[in-house]
Amino acid sequence: MKLLLLRRRLMLTLVSAVFVFASAEAADPDDFSGPSLTGSGGPQLAVKTPSKLSYPVQQEVRRAQGVGTRTTLTTLSADDAGAKSAVEIELVFHAAGPTGPAQEKDLQALGARIVQVLKVPDKLEMAPVGMIRAYVPVSAVEEAAALPWVVAVTEPDDGFTNPHPNNAIDSEGVPLHNADDAHDLGVIGTGVSVGAISDGVANLAASQARNELPAVNVIAVGSGDEGTAMLEHIHDMAPGATLLFHTTGSGTAGHVTAVNNLVAAGANVISEDLAYDREPAFQQGVVAAAREAAALAGVPVHSSSGNRGSNHAARVPATGTGAGPDGFTGTFTGCTIDPTNTVVIAPGGDTTFDLTTGGNTRITLQWSEPRAIFPTAGAGGFTDLDLYVMDATGTQCLAESTDGQGFGLGDTIETISTSTAGIPSGTAVKLVVNLFGSFGAVTAPTLDLRWRGSMSQQDTPTRAGSNDPDKNYTGLAYVIGAVNAGSGNLEGFSSAGPVDLTLTTVCPGGAYPCPAGVAGTSSTFQGMDFLGADGTSISGVGGFGSGTCPANNQGDCRFFGTSAAAPHTAGCDALVRSLPSFGATSAPATVRARLAATAIDFPPAGEDSTTGAGQLDCLAAIGPPNAACKDQTVPTDPGVCFATGVSIDDGSNDPFGQAITIVENPEDPYDLGATVVDLTVTDADGLVAMCSATVTVEDQEPPTITAPGDVEEEC
Repeated sequence: MKLLLLRRRLMLTLVSAVFVFASAEAADPDDFSGPSLTGSGGPQLAVKTPSKLSYPVQQEVRRAQGVGTRTTLTTLSADDAGAKSAVEIELVFHAAGPTGPAQEKDLQALGARIVQVLKVPDKLEMAPVGMIRAYVPVSAVEEAAALPWVVAVTEPDDGFTNPHPNNAIDSEGVPLHNADDAHDLGVIGTGVSVGAISDGVANLAASQARNELPAVNVIAVGSGDEGTAMLEHIHDMAPGATLLFHTTGSGTAGHVTAVNNLVAAGANVISEDLAYDREPAFQQGVVAAAREAAALAGVPVHSSSGNRGSNHAARVPATGTGAGPDGFTGTFTGCTIDPTNTVVIAPGGDTTFDLTTGGNTRITLQWSEPRAIFPTAGAGGFTDLDLYVMDATGTQCLAESTDGQGFGLGDTIETISTSTAGIPSGTAVKLVVNLFGSFGAVTAPTLDLRWRGSMSQQDTPTRAGSNDPDKNYTGLAYVIGAVNAGSGNLEGFSSAGPVDLTLTTVCPGGAYPCPAGVAGTSSTFQGMDFLGADGTSISGVGGFGSGTCPANNQGDCRFFGTSAAAPHTAGCDALVRSLPSFGATSAPATVRARLAATAIDFPPAGEDSTTGAGQLDCLAAIGPPNAACKDQTVPTDPGVCFATGVSIDDGSNDPFGQAITIVENPEDPYDLGATVVDLTVTDADGLVAMCSATVTVEDQEPPTITAPGDVEEEC
């Protein structure tokens, strides 16, 4: 058996067992080493040592310690890991339960400077979760990771906004959603509070000076102006609504705090546009759990689905082919572990996905086995998959992420940043997934491979399953896709469901690690609720947007992406809630039912994981009554020259069965001849519809002659 040299000098005590399967000595049976397992057609290899440290963190520690990290390996920079200096690194320490002062003191005793502690939100009902973000001396990282309450150590995930891809610009979203017609009926969102979460509202005052926005309750300002653009769209859709804003803050913990604070501040609806690629792809992570907890508390969250519809490979079983990239069988260069058991990840049986890198292309691989972070903190995988960025020939490793997983240990994620790997923009590369081995897995897991920041891709991407991982909703919070306001077509970049919450292998009874896994559970959800407009005008303050920003004229500066779509649907939600028959605190499920029932469906018929219920129609959603009139031609009443009991109503109604009041003006009686009559229908919400018709009164009664009696006269 070929022995694998350890790639890291760090040996951590994991739970109660030390997994060192690369040693030439026989492993103790208590280590659950068992036989070395293989993927289809692959060579037998000893299991790699799972670590509490994520692979990028391991690489950064090696670099800082001067261990001679190769340039072909993924390393972290200040952009990735938040390294403040040569002697500190910013990290997130994950715990299986809540974190507090005791855990803070543990880290501070090692010289750590605490940045943020995630406390269980008081407004949200969530499973126990603990995270501490801190700057830690590099020399103390290993000791900090070995603390008994620490189950995983990762680089900070500050998320990405889902901003404007490069699209043509055309028209506005307000008329697309018929919100202007709702405004004409006096429905403007009065009495409803709508909150937004994004990067920041740095130039909010400039937008207000242009009369684009009213007063905003800013809880935390942040930086940048994507938040300002979102607020402008909410205000366009629901000009009577009260507005709130909270920056997403620091990492996933900061985002959870933002959701909690907006709920506490009285938001009735929340719109957010953040993407966290390192949240679990096949489980509901802490971010999705927090948003759905808000919805469960009565505050719906409208989330941008993501712009990964064109930057996502098909979800396929991680089955090895027993061959190298594109069948290559020669000698590889620059690879710590040769990719000789690659997985088919592109159409046509292709084991490479070809793309051209951008300035910083970030690639993320996950698979359907437990993550080492919430909600299965301290758990891990059974299948060891490795991620590679290879040159155009498929023979040289330009970057790799080859962390270890096995027997329920090791986080099931591999990530690469091309900029930190030193790969220039415009480089033709091949993405490769290699099956190193299977160690206690029941079956091959399903993989999820996505990227952002590429210049182009040559293989065909797959939209299905491309929602940002933090949109793993079970039907409580809303996922929003984008429809171009100019063309009316679904945007090609718009991400889609379904949401697949599947763990193909788990440890029996949730006790990790274990010598052999058992089958886990699987649930599938639609993963798409509504479509909102993008390509819509904004002020562009702070230089945010596409085109001439700030704008000089209407249409100069546009907002593209699912980040633009989510505030449109949130505004429509607010319009419905402002109706007396609903109310600002109506249950999210009640409002969703109205929005879905009145949405403009996109093929295929019915709700689906790509377009949800369709494009929202705010006018239809508020449900004004239908006024129906018909002309009437009637005879006069007997013996008189006018008509009574005449109505021009032709079945006026309310689409949702509300009681209606009908008034005709003028009322009868109607004189001979033609009279134009206006009919006004008012429903229980005070919404009005009108129509007119003509009442024509004809004298259809024949004349009668009454002769006098006989008269006798004498001469």
